[in-house]
Amino acid sequence: MLDGEPVDQIPSLSYASNRKVELGVTDRMEDVSGGRPARFVRQYTNLLVEYGADLTLEVMGQEAELAMSGDGTTPLEGCDVRFTWSDDDAGWRAAWADDTK
Repeated sequence: MLDGEPVDQIPSLSYASNRKVELGVTDRMEDVSGGRPARFVRQYTNLLVEYGADLTLEVMGQEAELAMSGDGTTPLEGCDVRFTWSDDDAGWRAAWADDTK
């Protein structure tokens, strides 16, 4: 149906997308116990996301194209986060390494 009317042709749709993520971190070990890290500070040095998408719709001999793209970063870039292993939680606890954040 198109605008409430039956149509003989089935619309053709094609879609292509891409996404690029760059993540750069520097880890500084502060404590190692039991043969593994127990506490470390991670600095997020580079965080970037780029994306793009192309959409083509063809129906009844008419073709419509849509293209979109963009990029962005995050406020975490340049920040330091301290990760401390918790045996009680069997997981990592995260806190700002610089208490002024």
